[in-house]
Amino acid sequence: MCLFTELSSVNTMCRIVALLVILRSVVPITSGELTTAQHNVATCLDAIATRYFTPGQPLVISTPKSRAKHPRDSVVPHSDDFAMVDRLLANINAKERWPVLTTKENVSVSENGTPEKQHGYVLFLWKHDEDAHILETLHVQLDKLEGYVYSFNSRGKFVVVVTDTSIQNSHDLAKDIIKKMWTREKIVNILIMICSDHNVLHKNDSSAEHLDEQTLTFDLYTWFPYEPGQCGEVNKLVLLDQCVSGGLLHNITHFPSKVPQDLIGCPIKASVSHMSPYVIMTHNNTEEDGNITYKYRGIEIEYLLILTEKMNLSLTYLPPYEDEFMYRIIQQLLDVKNGKADVALGYCPLIPFFADFGDPTIPYLYSSVKWFVPCAKPAERQLYQMFTPPVWLAVALVFILTCTTFWGSANSVSASTVMESKNFRTLSSCFHNVWALSLGVAVPQLPISSRLRMFFLLSVWYHFFMGIIFQVSFTSFIVEPGYEKQIETFKDLIESRATFARDSMTKLLSEIASYHDLEKLKGPIEDCPDQAACLKRYLTEDGVTTMGTQFQAEYMASMVGTTEKRRRLLCTTKRNIASGGLVMILTRGHPLLERFNKIIQHSFEGGLVTKHWTELTLNASLHKSANSPDGSRSDSMYVAFTTSHLRASFCVLCSGLLLSFTVFLGEMLVT
Repeated sequence: MCLFTELSSVNTMCRIVALLVILRSVVPITSGELTTAQHNVATCLDAIATRYFTPGQPLVISTPKSRAKHPRDSVVPHSDDFAMVDRLLANINAKERWPVLTTKENVSVSENGTPEKQHGYVLFLWKHDEDAHILETLHVQLDKLEGYVYSFNSRGKFVVVVTDTSIQNSHDLAKDIIKKMWTREKIVNILIMICSDHNVLHKNDSSAEHLDEQTLTFDLYTWFPYEPGQCGEVNKLVLLDQCVSGGLLHNITHFPSKVPQDLIGCPIKASVSHMSPYVIMTHNNTEEDGNITYKYRGIEIEYLLILTEKMNLSLTYLPPYEDEFMYRIIQQLLDVKNGKADVALGYCPLIPFFADFGDPTIPYLYSSVKWFVPCAKPAERQLYQMFTPPVWLAVALVFILTCTTFWGSANSVSASTVMESKNFRTLSSCFHNVWALSLGVAVPQLPISSRLRMFFLLSVWYHFFMGIIFQVSFTSFIVEPGYEKQIETFKDLIESRATFARDSMTKLLSEIASYHDLEKLKGPIEDCPDQAACLKRYLTEDGVTTMGTQFQAEYMASMVGTTEKRRRLLCTTKRNIASGGLVMILTRGHPLLERFNKIIQHSFEGGLVTKHWTELTLNASLHKSANSPDGSRSDSMYVAFTTSHLRASFCVLCSGLLLSFTVFLGEMLVT
């Protein structure tokens, strides 16, 4: 009886153990306990985070809004996927290496304080509903991440974990995930962790009975956008590694460089806007198939040509827009934002408004908008303007005192013992002698007395030095008579009442930037068809002012024939209206941005574009000279000496002649 009872108890215990094994295989484990597969995934994620995520930089953990719905026919033990997320967060927080940000689909996002770029992302994907799709979950999570407008970083490192172990064709799903993240955000530093197709996942598999949870492996996929046959198209994935029991299978780099040195002629589309001298259309040709090809040159285009040549890219241009400049710029930015073009350029300043449409490069050209004002004209000076009135008064006073001194010394009592020459005993004779000394000619007779000789010697030296000073001043007066007062401030420009040549772009930018100084101008305002026409008017007409950049003005000066030695014809006020750097705008998250910046920096430091700018202006000047040899404005560095400069001398001469004729008539009438 006792033996029977013991056997019955043993059978009951065996049944209970068998029932527990069956229940464990079909009923989820409690939320706080991880399956072996989930533990392996958490271990692999912890290793990847430690190895690749930069310490001190924000790390984002993103999950779906609700718990996963596992298939009822799954024979793999499963637990709450949030427990795996909690385990990962616990491991990360224990290391205290990254500031961690968690986000869910149903939680609103906000950026408080100063935004900081995020550098690492771990996205968990699972089906929160049996009818839902993994890509829908990914779409919602990307929308949430985009809510961090200034913090989201599509160039960060992304790890996407698909926790569902019942997915078939995991390779195709990983490809769809990468394709979606590339088309939406141009994300290339991505690692997909997904359950391998080689696992036995369903009950109806013939080998399901041999299923061991520890045999589950997760594949790690990535892609290279510029491999042969891809060129930005997601056609082929690369299996980098596997997550197995104990961690990662291979000790390799899981985030290798995705941009090779040679891009094997991959295409790049550019949207440009014509604006001399930054972008100049030189050629457009209609091909046999009806497509139109364009060719451009210019300062900014030179950078783009250097980039495409160095990286071996095939450059094509989108058809240009024919609207006004500002509307053309907006269309270019929309082309980049919508993915129609890879890069936009053509006088795009580095301002927050433009940066909202894409990612700007580093500035490669620094430009300032200035007021170009009329240059001071050569001063029309008369001969008497060589010296100031006090100087002329002092010279006349010395002349009179010298005559008086000669006359007084010759007729003094002490000189009665020595009979002085008659040429110094009358005032008229003394006047003639001093005038002769002033002109540097000889006098009729030298003085006799020693005292008068001393005064005479001093007078000779005085007039000798004054003659040298007069000759130097007279020569300088002929060579460079000076200029009128130059306009240096905006207040001077207002008082000058110069004609303001304004184009539509200047008017629109002034309204956008609230530049109200234009309303203070007192001179007439005349509209021009474009900026080039305004600058041409400024260079060819007198009394015209306009707004523009130094590059535009110098290029137009070369076009109209103003040469390097006459660069002073470009006169500006001391203060600039606005200054900034010009950039290219690439598609948000474009992987070529870093390479672009490096090559631009090297080109800028090497002076390659400065060399091109010099050649561009020189060729424009030579082209103008060849087509119109006499077309340049005559602007000699010397001033022709004409009779108008001697007006004062002729006035004195005519006055002397009139006085002499009057005296002559008086003598005739008296005698």
